[in-house]
Amino acid sequence: MTPQTATAPIDLDAMLGDEQEQSVSMDALATLAEKAALKQVELKELETQAKEAKKEFEALSQSLCDALMDNNCSNGHKFDSGINVKPVVKETVFKAGGVDDEDMFAYLDARDLGHIIKPTVHWQTLSSTMLAERDMGHEIPDTLFKVKEEHKIRFVGNGHIKFTQQQ
Repeated sequence: MTPQTATAPIDLDAMLGDEQEQSVSMDALATLAEKAALKQVELKELETQAKEAKKEFEALSQSLCDALMDNNCSNGHKFDSGINVKPVVKETVFKAGGVDDEDMFAYLDARDLGHIIKPTVHWQTLSSTMLAERDMGHEIPDTLFKVKEEHKIRFVGNGHIKFTQQQ
């Protein structure tokens, strides 16, 4: 099923005719139910396509980011097509599997980072604090934490829009 680019609004007045003051006919309701069911199928198909496209984009983005970094283009590159991309490496620190909260909190407290300890530590607070600690020269113990890197690109300017419009 191909998605429609524009859908005409449903004209209930035309569907119901002169019987508006009376009860809505079951045929009219059946028609609406059928249209809703078809639209739901269309939406599910589009959601599936969007998920697949997102996975493909993320894989392409990671490959392009890594290739740019390997080719000394860490500040980005503008291609002849007008597409301008910059590699972005985002790191996230999170508690390693099997680590007890008490051990993690004891480590944070010993590093004078007890101020971020709450009954639970939000993962973004933990991550930004630990990355800042590492930037100050302190090692992030891999027995307590794991560091995950995401390699992506960010489009710069509107060259990619112009390019896709020409295709």
